[in-house]
Amino acid sequence: MLPKILVAIPDSESSQYIFDQALMLAKATQACLGLIHVIDPDETLEEPPAYLKTIEPYFQGEDEVDPYCYLGHFEEFEPDLFGSLVQKAAGVGVRTECAHCFGDPEQAINDFAYAWNPDLIVLGRRGRSRLAEFFLGSVSNYTLHHAPCSIYVVHEPTTESPEKSSGQEHEVPT
Repeated sequence: MLPKILVAIPDSESSQYIFDQALMLAKATQACLGLIHVIDPDETLEEPPAYLKTIEPYFQGEDEVDPYCYLGHFEEFEPDLFGSLVQKAAGVGVRTECAHCFGDPEQAINDFAYAWNPDLIVLGRRGRSRLAEFFLGSVSNYTLHHAPCSIYVVHEPTTESPEKSSGQEHEVPT
């Protein structure tokens, strides 16, 4: 049984597919589903939402560079980010908690996981090339090696056949 599942919600088109995979697992195991969204200050000029300034962080690193995370019912304040996901989960009987974090995504997801103590972390994979992953890093790879629990990495289904994507045609054995 998995009492708590944490799912990382990225700013991408694949977020719905990743969420659906986590929701399927949460429903099957009757787990609480934690939705975590991380804003990386290095990749955006976006400031933390004003409503967060009125509450204490659930988790905060030791200095200003470390990530800090808030836990609450943010679907009311951020319907575009959390609202539809929370509604969809509630529709199938899955309880949710929302976490809004600021900092390096690799560090924030793992630090929050140590504090929230999930049994499984579900996250997507950007699909960077090996070279880009070497220089830029990989949230899924970092989490795989540093998380306090099991990891489920969701690969978004491709629309083209494996033969076309590899550039080779394979013969089906008869």
